[in-house]
Amino acid sequence: MMFDEGGNCYLSNAFIWNNILCDIGRTFFLDFTTWSFLTADQYQKLLTPEIIVDEEVREFKSFARRPYYRMRGKKVTVDQAFDIIRRVDNVFRFGTGTIREHADYIGSLNFDSWIFDRHHYPQHYGWIHADGTVGCDGITQKYPGIDEFIAEWFIKMMAFPYLDLVIAVTDWDETPPSASSGFTYKFNPYDRTIPTFEESIVCGIWVHNPVLEIMGPKRTVKKYAEYVKLYEDKNRDKYLSEYYQDNGIVQADENYLKRCIEAYGLNADEELRKIRW
Repeated sequence: MMFDEGGNCYLSNAFIWNNILCDIGRTFFLDFTTWSFLTADQYQKLLTPEIIVDEEVREFKSFARRPYYRMRGKKVTVDQAFDIIRRVDNVFRFGTGTIREHADYIGSLNFDSWIFDRHHYPQHYGWIHADGTVGCDGITQKYPGIDEFIAEWFIKMMAFPYLDLVIAVTDWDETPPSASSGFTYKFNPYDRTIPTFEESIVCGIWVHNPVLEIMGPKRTVKKYAEYVKLYEDKNRDKYLSEYYQDNGIVQADENYLKRCIEAYGLNADEELRKIRW
């Protein structure tokens, strides 16, 4: 790492093996296979947030294929929700490279938004809702690790400094056991009960700008319960990934999608023809 007189930073290709920096680099369009240039402002922006990782999850790697999680957060404004959706929704990852490669677009690694895509099952869900609700009960991509968690939420925290949320990640693979509240198997010779959601938590993510924390299970259980009490919507069902589809609710229609495209300074009708949704 080198600096010039203006405070600009030059990162060498020694960072190519750092997964966190490589993921963050996508936001700044950095290529860590060569010397990369960071302006003084970009460098200072990277230094501002604090990242705290509890000792017991410092080497966390999920053994569940697609671990089930629950997220709850402080509600944002409708305008803030619009800005998040246009910058993270997966509909822009396919078809329109103009948006996908735009500096504003962030996308996702493990915590998806599928508000627009009518071909995805289930439809119209994501961790950010059009009304500003923050949270969902969902699943990550395959076998996520701590580097991915840090990179994704570091980027999102910098892009959306008003986010205030907690994610509890479990060791359940894709879906909760059918009797996660403590059902005893009728024909189980060991009379063994299924662990509850709280007992199945393996790590947590707490985003509260300018701090990003990766928490151990015990701290996650307490913090998640606190955020449920503070921020969970009275309609608990809206966090379920099937809620909008099963109830025939389209929270962001074609006009909303066009507004998202226009916010990039593009012609909505032209770009819409490129998008599979």
